[in-house]
Amino acid sequence: TNNGKSVESYVRGWLPKPSNVPYVVEYSADFTVPTDFGSPAAILITNLRPKEFHLLEIILHGFVEGPVFFPANTWIHSRNDNPQSRIIFKNQAYLPSQTPPGIKDLRLED
Repeated sequence: TNNGKSVESYVRGWLPKPSNVPYVVEYSADFTVPTDFGSPAAILITNLRPKEFHLLEIILHGFVEGPVFFPANTWIHSRNDNPQSRIIFKNQAYLPSQTPPGIKDLRLED
């Protein structure tokens, strides 16, 4: 957004990590985030695969305050069907007046 910062990354390959939960497949991506980035508040997901998939959650590790959770529980459509990215917000509620400036535009868009 015009007010926020962004970092882009991709799921490398499409090879799942083993999961202890039946019917759940885990994938990972590596992000390099500048030290002055702050805590992420939203993630934009673009599905480059030809079919939709169901996303349960995203967990970002490596931050001083601990992991950042992004509950999703939503279908992510293929970019072939809809070029718009899906916006997933972190597990943090804000009153409209307290929404961080970096995600205000994303909240309005969502």
